[in-house]
Amino acid sequence: MLTRQQTEQLLEEVLIARSETDEAECKSGTGEALQHALCAMSNRRDRNGGVVFIGVDGNFQMVGIADIETTQRVIADWTAELFNVSLRVVPEIINHAGHSILAVIVPPCPPGHRPCHFERLSREEVLRSVHAIVEHEGKWYPTPTGLLFFCNEPQRYLPQSALEFLHLWGPELTSLGPDNSRWRLNRELSGTLPQIITEAEALLLERIATRGIINGFRRHDEPEYPRFAMREAIVNAVAHRDYTMRGSRIQVRLFPDRIEVHTPGGLPSPVTVDNIEDEQATRNEAIVSLLQDFGFMEKRGYGFNGIVATMREAGLSPRKSALLH
Repeated sequence: MLTRQQTEQLLEEVLIARSETDEAECKSGTGEALQHALCAMSNRRDRNGGVVFIGVDGNFQMVGIADIETTQRVIADWTAELFNVSLRVVPEIINHAGHSILAVIVPPCPPGHRPCHFERLSREEVLRSVHAIVEHEGKWYPTPTGLLFFCNEPQRYLPQSALEFLHLWGPELTSLGPDNSRWRLNRELSGTLPQIITEAEALLLERIATRGIINGFRRHDEPEYPRFAMREAIVNAVAHRDYTMRGSRIQVRLFPDRIEVHTPGGLPSPVTVDNIEDEQATRNEAIVSLLQDFGFMEKRGYGFNGIVATMREAGLSPRKSALLH
């Protein structure tokens, strides 16, 4: 969970940038938007959760709270009764520029209860609200999104949703190893999209090299490639692939000198390789929304820009054409 110091630092960053982040949101008062913000923050996968600043308006101006005690009681009631799991939030009163605001620090939802959702909705209503089911002739049927997130065996109905992980011997697909094989590992990853993303990330971390970093008198190992960049490349491929295309799968290719992530369907229009850092588009709105709720994606279109930025910070070439096809 975020500390008070981290929370105050986040507030400064939000006010200076005049922009919310994946970790921090601003609300001028209580209401339905605040309820949804609390729910969204609890679904972040980061172990720190997030924070909602109450008393900051949509223009990122400090407006304060007239009655902090009443606001605290309202939030306490919501977090105890409104959701499928009680949220053990920590309210912190912060005085800033002559105004008192309430920083509601939200811990991550326990894994066994994820995703957090409104308890007042029935199971059917929850699934319908995330476009996991659709009504046809008086009966409810799963959508492709529903299958990809909530089915025990999604590949039984959508075989193209599996991911192929290849660890190659040499710099080309045709390179051969000492035993004349083309790959060190060729594994098909199946299950729900969150399961596939998690397993692909784990395989990469298990198989890439590490480098030792000296910090003072201590040494720690870091992955050869930034973890954020690897994870975001996989998440973007899963989120934006064309699931109507049969006979092809997402491929993660680990070469000795690079990682390639190939996704069927290419980039969604109007995004191209040349404008990918500036243009945004979403092919699968429902899938992207659920990946955000599960904490795999940010809500601000930062994913690919984040890949490029972290690669450059690590002194590596982003190689856009190699990261996402």
